[in-house]
Amino acid sequence: MSNFVKIPVKTWFLEYPKNAPIPDPQEGVSVEEWDMPEVKDYLDMYTNVGEKYGWSQRLLMEKTQLVSLLQRNSVSIFLYNIDGVNAGYFEVDFTIDGKAEIVYLGLTPDYIGKGYGKSIMYEAIRKAGQDGQNQVWLHTCEFDHEKALDTYLKAGFEMVKEELRYDYYPENHPAVRSRQ
Repeated sequence: MSNFVKIPVKTWFLEYPKNAPIPDPQEGVSVEEWDMPEVKDYLDMYTNVGEKYGWSQRLLMEKTQLVSLLQRNSVSIFLYNIDGVNAGYFEVDFTIDGKAEIVYLGLTPDYIGKGYGKSIMYEAIRKAGQDGQNQVWLHTCEFDHEKALDTYLKAGFEMVKEELRYDYYPENHPAVRSRQ
């Protein structure tokens, strides 16, 4: 595992309006809950989806911490399938009553740029919102996919706040190089 460096990162927090309409699922797409995945399998998917964007939080966790998180009743992980193939995943945290955070959301590299970004986002909103029972929110940052923020805003998410946070990135990631 590479070394990590803490850098300043512009981060946006967004909420999806409660009871806002959500388009029907895209044809050929299915979502299944990934109940208590093995740590290795989870980290393989996490890395496959997030490595390009510098995702590191789960990589920095002790194995026992990650196992505990993956087994929490308040955390749900979903596999996003296209024609029966795992094409991405999303993770939703229901810890706060009446709220649901889409913690992670992304596609594997083979499915990026093929029109599935909005589809996985709406599936995450559908699962997180549970028919309008929860306020759905997420955050994104300047180093996520270059269309992420714009996609969320066009889909109806509303900007709640913007802040500069300090997060860990692999030392060889372009985000770190851009801060040197």
